[in-house]
Amino acid sequence: MSESGSAEFVRWSDVEAAVPELAAAVRSRFEAHAHHVIATLHADGRPRVSGTNVMFDAGYMWMGSMPDSRRGADLLRDPRCALHSAPLDEELADGSGDARVEALARRLPDDVAIELLRDAWGDDATIDGDMMELAVRSISLVTVEGEEMRVRSWSPTKGLRDVRRS
Repeated sequence: MSESGSAEFVRWSDVEAAVPELAAAVRSRFEAHAHHVIATLHADGRPRVSGTNVMFDAGYMWMGSMPDSRRGADLLRDPRCALHSAPLDEELADGSGDARVEALARRLPDDVAIELLRDAWGDDATIDGDMMELAVRSISLVTVEGEEMRVRSWSPTKGLRDVRRS
C-alpha cells in the first residue's frame, strides 16, 4: 500500500516506481500540451466533461479547480474521475496516441498545495480554489504502431497489460 492510503489507488510516484516506462509515456502525453479533459459526476450521477490542466511534481499528479466551480464541487462530493490527454493529432501517426487515467481526487493540504503551486509558478503563487491530488486507479496509453493499435494499461490491483489489435 502506498502513502495515498489504499492498495486500489496510488500516488503518481508509486506508478512511476511500478511501471517507469509506461508512467513516463503517459506523463509525456499529458505534458505534450496544456489542455486535457476530465470527467466527473453530477450529484444525480450524470457525467460531466470539462477541460482541465494536469501537473506532475514531487511525486504527485495534481490539478486545481477554481473557487466554487462545478467540477470542484463534483470532486469534493464524489472524488471519482477520469482524465484524457486529448491528443491534438487526429491522424494518430506512428508513435502518437493518447493517455487516460482513472483516479480519485483528494484535496491537498494547504502546505503541500502551496509548495506545488510555487514550484510551478513561482514564489508569489497563492491558493485560489481547491488543489487536488489525483490518486491513480489505472493508467492506459493507446498508440498506433505500424498497422496495429497498441493499448498498454496498468493498475495497482491488476498489474501491467499489453494488447495489440490490427
